[in-house]
Amino acid sequence: MVAELRKRLFCAAFIQDKQLATFTGRPLALSRRYIRYQLSLGLSDEELVTEGEQLADLVSGLDADGWSPENKRSHTAVTRALRLMSLIRDEILEVSLGPDLRLGQPQRQDIKRRSDETYAKLPAYLRFESEAITSAQTPYNFVTQIALSLEFLLNRFLIERLPDDGSQQSKQDLINTSKEMLDRVILLSSH
Repeated sequence: MVAELRKRLFCAAFIQDKQLATFTGRPLALSRRYIRYQLSLGLSDEELVTEGEQLADLVSGLDADGWSPENKRSHTAVTRALRLMSLIRDEILEVSLGPDLRLGQPQRQDIKRRSDETYAKLPAYLRFESEAITSAQTPYNFVTQIALSLEFLLNRFLIERLPDDGSQQSKQDLINTSKEMLDRVILLSSH
């Protein structure tokens, strides 16, 4: 249990470091290049403090990636999702805050692809789907999905904002991502 709590604590510090660097434009304090980590398990705090066979049963009930297969929107699941997206943000910030702002189109597409894959691999209960909005959805679930989708879109925005060859397509991608972010914020404020 202590090891799991350490993972969660480090995860929170790593996420906070990326958020601070994003908003202040200051260099990263923690880089993915110099850390080894294991993602914490998708157990709630209450489940984590259980012991023995009961804890073993809970751990064996997680999927292959450590997520709870149940529709659990605990803060642990949100933190796990943010941690995965923070790894991508770390790469983006390394380029955008570094001395050489050049990123080739293949590198840009690779980071964008991995960002898309990371978001797509999140459990369905954490991903925002505009078609899945229902009145039965709790406010917490709705806000969680919107917040995680905005983090994903911010990564995409930061990728598209990096200097490139100045093509019209990259400018249009930036505009499309901005519009999608604004649409989500308006949707959030209207519910």
